[in-house]
Amino acid sequence: MYRSILVPLDSTPEAERALPHVRTLQAAVGGQVTLLLVAESAETTLAAVAEMFGASGSVRAAIERENTLEAVGQAYLRNVRDDVGKPGWRLLVAEGNPAEAIAEEAVRGGHDLVVMASHARRGLGRLLFGSVADEVIRRGRVPTLVVPDEDDEEE
Repeated sequence: MYRSILVPLDSTPEAERALPHVRTLQAAVGGQVTLLLVAESAETTLAAVAEMFGASGSVRAAIERENTLEAVGQAYLRNVRDDVGKPGWRLLVAEGNPAEAIAEEAVRGGHDLVVMASHARRGLGRLLFGSVADEVIRRGRVPTLVVPDEDDEEE
């Protein structure tokens, strides 16, 4: 049923709580797993605008930063994959708004399921940062399994 599972991570322990569930699900139904890290950055666009106003080298610096983000992101995902002991899991680093990038990759990559953890932000934190999981569910056209925060389970 699930041939391709997308697992968005953000380099936090909270996000990685989804991994044991993904391992269990994959063991039960098979399928390919893709780990996705989304780096938020509008730097290249801002750099291009800065160059238009005379800040030479801004685009080159932004591109170098993006290459660094890609390398660091791939290294993080490789470490996660190695820690989980699943060398066959695919790795993908994207840039942009996390919820948009996750929803877009879920469709573009032909994934059947998104599995992600909730960070369970409340109050001001939720107001300021929102909930990526909620937004993925609202935007998405692919079923999404959300692993609740451990604090939520105790309430």
